[in-house]
Amino acid sequence: MATTTIEWTNRSWNPLRGCEHVSEGCRFCYAECTAARFSGEGKSFSGLAEFKLRELPGPDGALRLLKVATWTGKIKLLEDEVDKPKRWRKPALVFLASMTDVFHPDVPDEFILRLFETMDACDRHRFQVLTKRPERLLQPTNLGPGKLYERLPWPGHVLLGTSVEDHKVIHRIDTIRAVTAAKHRWLSVEPLIGPLGDVDLSGIEWVVCGGESGTHAREMKIAWMRDVLRQCEEQKVAFFAKQLGSVQSKVLLGRDDKGSKSFAEWPPYLHDIRIRNWPPVLQLKENGQAQNQ
Repeated sequence: MATTTIEWTNRSWNPLRGCEHVSEGCRFCYAECTAARFSGEGKSFSGLAEFKLRELPGPDGALRLLKVATWTGKIKLLEDEVDKPKRWRKPALVFLASMTDVFHPDVPDEFILRLFETMDACDRHRFQVLTKRPERLLQPTNLGPGKLYERLPWPGHVLLGTSVEDHKVIHRIDTIRAVTAAKHRWLSVEPLIGPLGDVDLSGIEWVVCGGESGTHAREMKIAWMRDVLRQCEEQKVAFFAKQLGSVQSKVLLGRDDKGSKSFAEWPPYLHDIRIRNWPPVLQLKENGQAQNQ
């Protein structure tokens, strides 16, 4: 997979496949749904995901039996993809592992190091690393003395990010701050499934915020997004509104969220949050992608 429809990047780089849930933001994972659709014998995600009946709470809190995509927990490393960004000549924003989590416990330290060495060698690109498991970087490693992050290269064109879907996982922000070698940090506040409360954004340069999409999407309250924007403005952090999510889009636009197309159609009273700003490190003049809106 190379090109992508994700609004805040140009390309996705997936040198591994497979994952498993680690927090509530994973419940209706878009990557999990895609993997389950392509999990048949001989297909790209064979053995990595499947559709299962699971009892899950609905919007009213009552349990419902739903047929949902489910990771098997297996991880597949793709050796042929490790050096792929080296073959992309045009400078690009590159999202590492859009279909998994590089810091899943079953991904070997040696493989992680090879990915970081590839990023280190491709300074024409800007790499957006995103994880729900930042604590892995603070753990001991078999690569040598010290913590995992201390054995990895951290050039200025690599951004370390973590996902924060509600106040229960705010601690992840402190964790990426503890990765002192990282020169740039960002947050994916998506899917925003609950209020964040007060957030210390020191050391954070960029916040991407959005609601959940998909058949079983949970509602994002507009007030939650406004609160994230307010705190970004107060702490001088670039804010990027990705999407309203399926629930709000159906109410406000009469149909499901369609990414950038829906963004252009947000009603006037939401224009205060209809903002797409980029941090300086992602404003690549060469490709014209990152432009504040």
